[in-house]
Formats: sequence, C-alpha cells, structure tokens
Amino acid sequence: LSEAVAGMNWGRNNVGDAGATVHRLYAPGRQSLYLKHGRGDVAREIEAEMVRLRWLARYAPTPEVIAFLSSGDEAWLLMSAIDGRTAYQALLA
Repeated sequence: LSEAVAGMNWGRNNVGDAGATVHRLYAPGRQSLYLKHGRGDVAREIEAEMVRLRWLARYAPTPEVIAFLSSGDEAWLLMSAIDGRTAYQALLA
C-alpha cells in the first residue's frame, strides 16, 4: 500500500464517508486515488464494499480496487477515482 501512495498529496473527503475516514490522493501526472479506513463495524462495511466493487466491475464502470488490507478490526481500501458526480452532487443540482 505504501508504494501505491508514495509521493501523493492527501486531502480529507468528508462527503459520503459513512463513518469511514476517506482521503483523496492526488499528484500531477498521476491518477487520483481514494483511500478508505475504518475500525470495527466500519471495517466490515469497507470489506463488503470491496467485494461489491469487484463483483460489479464485471457489469458496469466502477472504481478499480487497487488494494485491500485488513488487520484485526481495521480495514483499508485503496481504489481509483472515476469520472462523474457523486449522488450527493447530483442531489444539489
């Protein structure tokens, strides 16, 4: 995971985090990434999201799961950013 995020700038994303800590990682000339982290029930939800993303990728455009790590009651999900608007942004329009 450290290698995938090396040299990236980190910005906290507070929209739609559902209890997870979410960061947008970005750097000039590199694809933006999102990293989610959580403990306890949130870690289990992050793992379930990873499973859903991998399944859905066969049928629709989704963020690519770059890495998933879990340890004890913690989980980290690193995924690519995709073009488009969030549901939150669509509701504001």
